[in-house]
Amino acid sequence: MITIYSGSEGRLLAFENCIRDEKVKFPRVEVFDFSQGTEVQEFFDALLTSSLFGELKLVIGKRLNKIKKMAEFIVQIERVAHTQNLVIIEGEGELFTAKQKERVEKSIKVIECKDKNLESLFIGEACSLLGCERGDVQKILSILPENYYTYKQEISKLALFFHGKKFNVTEALKLVTYREQEIFFYIERFFQNKELKQLYEFVEQERQHMLLVALLTDEILMYKIVKEYERDKNTLLSNLNYSQFSKLHAPSITKVYYKHPYAYFKKLEMVDRISFEFIDFALDQIIECEMGIKSGKKSDTIATFQLLKRLQEKF
Repeated sequence: MITIYSGSEGRLLAFENCIRDEKVKFPRVEVFDFSQGTEVQEFFDALLTSSLFGELKLVIGKRLNKIKKMAEFIVQIERVAHTQNLVIIEGEGELFTAKQKERVEKSIKVIECKDKNLESLFIGEACSLLGCERGDVQKILSILPENYYTYKQEISKLALFFHGKKFNVTEALKLVTYREQEIFFYIERFFQNKELKQLYEFVEQERQHMLLVALLTDEILMYKIVKEYERDKNTLLSNLNYSQFSKLHAPSITKVYYKHPYAYFKKLEMVDRISFEFIDFALDQIIECEMGIKSGKKSDTIATFQLLKRLQEKF
């Protein structure tokens, strides 16, 4: 049975995590976000390929409200409504007209969950994670963009940072990502999910091409230092909590290239996915990009796009 979920961004992530937990029999999960330019045919090709070759695979479609040809999508959905391999996540907003909804509910399970206020939804979870008062959470959320994923990311970051320590809201406010620091969020998403479009559009809009080059250099160097440390010490760091990492390993790592220990700790989430080969390739591409811009051989727009595209393809 195909499931279509309709609700707020806050419930959306919890629902997606629940799906992943329940569908553990699927060794692979493929996610298609229609707000990121996914085509309808691309989505169904992934589903049908799974069926043809008998591979157990969960296919998730997110933010269907971004689909332009909804009538075509509904026809396709009805054709594959028998599959057990598909969950569709709508996200916020109305998806179907009344007639369309009546039609799809004959073969599709539709779950609707309308939340009132994003902050009120999140505040209880944040208090529990951080061990703090509601007022402290409200101070933190008030300086963040009103987006559930940003809330979730920043509170999770603080929970790791204060692991084993008493929460201090003054210190926490210094660590959260402010609105003007969005580029850090997009760079992180680029390395996590290969999301090039949002990062490039932000850099282009804000004319921050050289800042991007500098920050990418910084990111790659930090991955290089952590991986070299793991290799030299013959150890793995990715299973450590922040307290363990900061006490046992951060002092040696930060001597090489000083950053706050937490900045290195965040890299442990991805360090196993990044190879030395990719690091060397990335540094070469960054140098080529910077030389192209500074020599005038390439425009900053073209040079940075080529850089991101090459890193995306190589990673």
